[in-house]
Amino acid sequence: DVQGITHVINYELPDDTEVYTHRSGRTGRAGRSGLCVSIVTPKEQFRLRQVEKLINNRFHKMDIPTGKDVCRKQFFHFIDRMLQADISHGEYETYLPSLREKFAGIEKEEILQRVAALEFDRFLTYYENAADLNVREESRKVKGQSSATGAREDRSRRGAAAGGSYQRLFVNLGTKDGFYKASFLQFILDMSDLSKHVLGRIDMREMNSWVEVETGASKKMIQSLDGKNFRGRRIRMNDAESGGGGRRK
Repeated sequence: DVQGITHVINYELPDDTEVYTHRSGRTGRAGRSGLCVSIVTPKEQFRLRQVEKLINNRFHKMDIPTGKDVCRKQFFHFIDRMLQADISHGEYETYLPSLREKFAGIEKEEILQRVAALEFDRFLTYYENAADLNVREESRKVKGQSSATGAREDRSRRGAAAGGSYQRLFVNLGTKDGFYKASFLQFILDMSDLSKHVLGRIDMREMNSWVEVETGASKKMIQSLDGKNFRGRRIRMNDAESGGGGRRK
């Protein structure tokens, strides 16, 4: 049993609420306290209410940081690292005379502006198109619209997306390989060098997974993963509809 756990982060709520209390309770062993964070989707709201009843406590809702929030945090983290850097010695000392010569005609204020501009623009470029992942209550249900109607329209939109602009791919990697959705997402993006915006729904099972990829990017995704090795095993990725082994149970 792992001791001294201070934080537990649930990427998905478990189906069994008892599992949640056991997992999250690891932060409170031996009279200690800790923090438990659960990332919850709208579909898991009912399960969240069940957990609240079980533990007789309410969850404190927090919004997911926006792209600008993350950008600001990353930028000041860089500044803090720069201020705390050990400058007592290092290979950089060889270049100090050349650096002094290059910076001789520049004021300190301008140097600060240039450093800030370079780093902040780098973070801003990375996060500027990040979507707002928070679900707003007013946007989830239009006034006068029944939940059943909304659900039907939502299914219709997903079906149109899957049939019109997405291709569903099968891959012989799953949770048994040590993946959960976030790590699997990062793995296929790193392998393919594609943006997360080209991905749709991801379904994972123990041995296999299915991922929706924009039609224009699906070929690159397959070429990047199919035939590669993962922990000594050959990865197989193909179209889920025509490639065989791709039907979800």
